[in-house]
Amino acid sequence: MIASHSPFHSAHVASATPAAHRTVGELAADEKGVVLQSPTIAAVDEASAPVKAGISSQQNSSVSPTDTSNSQTKPSSDDALQALREREAAAKAKVEQAELAQMQREIASLAARDREVRAHEQAHMAVGGQYAGAAQYQYERGPDGINYAVAGEVPIDIGRAADPQATIEKARTVRRAALAPADPSPQDRRIAAQASRLEAEALQELNEQRRAEQAEASEAKQRAREANSDDKSKSELGAAESTGNVIQSASPTGIVSESSSNNTIASPALSNNQLKQVNTLVGVQSLASPRPNTILDDLV
Repeated sequence: MIASHSPFHSAHVASATPAAHRTVGELAADEKGVVLQSPTIAAVDEASAPVKAGISSQQNSSVSPTDTSNSQTKPSSDDALQALREREAAAKAKVEQAELAQMQREIASLAARDREVRAHEQAHMAVGGQYAGAAQYQYERGPDGINYAVAGEVPIDIGRAADPQATIEKARTVRRAALAPADPSPQDRRIAAQASRLEAEALQELNEQRRAEQAEASEAKQRAREANSDDKSKSELGAAESTGNVIQSASPTGIVSESSSNNTIASPALSNNQLKQVNTLVGVQSLASPRPNTILDDLV
């Protein structure tokens, strides 16, 4: 009995002579390609040749389905691996696309905030003028590596000025500067309220100052009127005394005319106009003379 290495078939070969039993090893050697010269072995080889051929054929036929199965399974495995790789690549691309979109949104938001902050502070500085300082910003670095302004402030002077009127004007400017942006912050509104209080205080001081000035001006006018009245009285008194002296020195005869109420000194050297002035100054009410044919009769 010869055992085949193939697991599928076995064959029984009947030997013609007992010598065939001694050539089993030699038969095995013949299968390995060794040429034997023994006639008995040759006969056995010829008898077993069809069996070998059948064994070889069946071995080939038994291996062939396995090879076919492997050849059919291998492309399927490659396709699955390729599909898996494609799915992974698509998922990775989707993640990268989402990250890029998120980065773009963040950059757009930071850029908009930067414009808003800068416009806000520029409005403060434009209206504040000499009372506003330079803007100071706080920055945030974006995904693109650029610093964007996200907050800012402008220092502003809200102290008193040299006088109440200047303080009022300054407070009004500060209030306008605080409320200049389109959307004033809570801090801006606090500054505006503080400026309003400062304006009210300065306005009260200005009103008090004006009332004091008016009172002082009224007192000055009263003192001036009193002084003018005193000067006028003194001037009239001095003029009367001076006129009396002139009349006495100008009379050659010393004629005196007496009336019921006043004494009048007359002189022939005086004209009518001069006499009227003298009578007015000394308060003469009547020019009638008790003695006729005097100079007073001629004048009247």
